[in-house]
Amino acid sequence: MSWNGWGNNSNTNSSSEIVSKNLFEGKVGNVVNYSGIFETGVSYKQFDVVYSTGNALFYYAKEDITFGGGVSISDDNRFAFIPHEAGPNAHYIIDTFNRPDDVNATLQVGHIIDVSGTTGSNDGRYKILNIEKDYTSTTVDNLTGAAIKIWGTSPTSYVENFEAATGGHTISLTTLNAYPDSNPDLWSTDRFFFDADYGSSVNFKANNIRHEYGNGYYILQPRSVNSLSFEANLKFDNRTNREANAITHFVENHLGQLEVYTPSPNLQYKQGISGIRWDGNAMFNPYRSVENEAKTFYCTDFNHSLNFENSNNVDLVLRNLDTSTLRKSEQLYIRKAEDYEDSVFYEKNDVVFYSGNHEYYYYQSDTSSANTPPAEIKNDFNNRENYSQDLNTGFWSRDFLWKPSLSLNVSSKPRMQEITVGGGYTQIYSDGINENLLNLDLQFNNRNDEETYAILHFLEQKLGHKPFNFTPPAPYNREKNFVCEEWTHTYNYKNNHSISARFQEFPFNLDAESYTNLETDPELAEGELIFSSPISFSLQDEGERIVPGEKGKARVKLKNIGDTPVQLYHAEAIERTLGTFVVLGQVSANVPFVSNDLQKEDYIYTLPNHNFPFNLD
Repeated sequence: MSWNGWGNNSNTNSSSEIVSKNLFEGKVGNVVNYSGIFETGVSYKQFDVVYSTGNALFYYAKEDITFGGGVSISDDNRFAFIPHEAGPNAHYIIDTFNRPDDVNATLQVGHIIDVSGTTGSNDGRYKILNIEKDYTSTTVDNLTGAAIKIWGTSPTSYVENFEAATGGHTISLTTLNAYPDSNPDLWSTDRFFFDADYGSSVNFKANNIRHEYGNGYYILQPRSVNSLSFEANLKFDNRTNREANAITHFVENHLGQLEVYTPSPNLQYKQGISGIRWDGNAMFNPYRSVENEAKTFYCTDFNHSLNFENSNNVDLVLRNLDTSTLRKSEQLYIRKAEDYEDSVFYEKNDVVFYSGNHEYYYYQSDTSSANTPPAEIKNDFNNRENYSQDLNTGFWSRDFLWKPSLSLNVSSKPRMQEITVGGGYTQIYSDGINENLLNLDLQFNNRNDEETYAILHFLEQKLGHKPFNFTPPAPYNREKNFVCEEWTHTYNYKNNHSISARFQEFPFNLDAESYTNLETDPELAEGELIFSSPISFSLQDEGERIVPGEKGKARVKLKNIGDTPVQLYHAEAIERTLGTFVVLGQVSANVPFVSNDLQKEDYIYTLPNHNFPFNLD
């Protein structure tokens, strides 16, 4: 669905007025909005859906929101501030008057308050989490009153220091209206913040071209740089009517185009479906990262079932369509691993990125160790550069080293040729070599967070087409090359995951080091500078005459057409026909070379004054 604002057509049955009326009533799509247009002075419950007339967007309440307009308490020698021991942003305001419910100025749980007038370090914006009257502090002696527990709504809002109530200056507590567009911590418009149940899963699948070469030989080639697809199958079971309504309304509302806030000379809206963001607090391991929060996801497949009164199940699929495999050294979907450091002690299932060859390594030893680099970059006997050699292979590996669970499934269909002869006889014979490559359906059940992260990271880095070494369970326990084009991760419950993957035998035997170094570096040509035009020191209407006292300046654009870098030390000006251009009074024919990062005053070169006769200066 898409809309362009409010119509001004006088015809009451115009399509623009119908769209406007439906938007105000929350009826765009199949789900009817519960709460209508956002109003100040109204308290909202979690999962309420409101429509903001200011920017023509729907908003969804992420938590209970208490109306706070008009409440302001200001007093001196009344409020004390205590940093809380349980966390960096949870603190206490102690009302020593014990009156947080003054007439016409009642503070309530859920209020957003601005605190001002403190010593300066404790000012900020906070949310009230709890109010307890007749409280006696356990950290500060003789401090009693009403304890107002607060939580900073931003990283800069926190009680930094203890502040007594006897400071002598006026402190104000002022509640704020929670407007949707200015309170992203309370309202969401395009961030999918709903927390899915255990049992949700993620499917990976590579979109490859398979080239067959006979005798069982084949290679896999990705169809594009966006060849690895990601689908999150999210489950929301036994949810209230309010939450199920909000989830379904959210998905329906994002099946169209939303306005783009940056000016565009061509289109008022983005082309296609705007999509949604996946809120980091709603993601589960190992996908929670800032990079994934910045991606656009789409939901075009969702299902809602009403079990019984106020009990609903919602299942939906979030897809990402634009993550390039060229980002594999940074991050695809699994959160990025840390760079290797010599000083860090690593343990089993740790993953590191080695910047020398831009490869990831997986710690396989049961013994923790530091100062064990996974590889080094060196030149081979042909002086080939950037040749990587794996080190400390007892600690680090690039093979698939995790053991699958029981319940192995091996499907075999050997490649054979058949010839039918007379009398109904059929002769079968082998169709060349590699006639029975293994296909393994593997399960990795009940794995913890660390092992799950390492397995998923490994499979993702193979991009669905790169081969890797793996030793299957008996009786197939011989190390071979495999590729994995699709796998599924299920989040069973906290710190418990299951992974299913299909491994296909690859008809070559290449270890990771050999595969990385398959491509040889090209021979580099020596650096060579060229420029398109010579320098000409001349003045308009004066030919090539240079008048004494005038400052000459010329710029030449140089280009290195070779492969190796060229370092410049000085420049020399040579006249075309008469020989070297000589600066009068200067022994050397060289003129200064000025680098590009200097200021314009640095380009001025003044000729030396030698008091020549006949006014030759």
